[in-house]
Amino acid sequence: MSFADGIVRLDDLSLATLIALVDRLRETETPDQFLCREIELDEAYLEADSELRQVTDRGAQPDSLDRAKLIRALVIRAHDLLGESDIVAAVQELNKVIEMKIGL
Repeated sequence: MSFADGIVRLDDLSLATLIALVDRLRETETPDQFLCREIELDEAYLEADSELRQVTDRGAQPDSLDRAKLIRALVIRAHDLLGESDIVAAVQELNKVIEMKIGL
């Protein structure tokens, strides 16, 4: 059994969560594993959308709002790319989110 088997519940969109998701994506090979990653990316989208709503509700500065919108867009793009079986590109999109979160 691989660590890519099974669904991991995403409780946030933290660096640790994103890095672990990228690791599982890189190990994804079987149809069942693809389905698990699709579900996890659905959850990642919900987390990114929640972060955007929180930023909007706080009346944050435009740059914070733009950042939250971009993160959500990158997560959606990663999900779409996985649906096209393009794991490498999906990982690249999530890596962009990671880089944003660490300030690169």
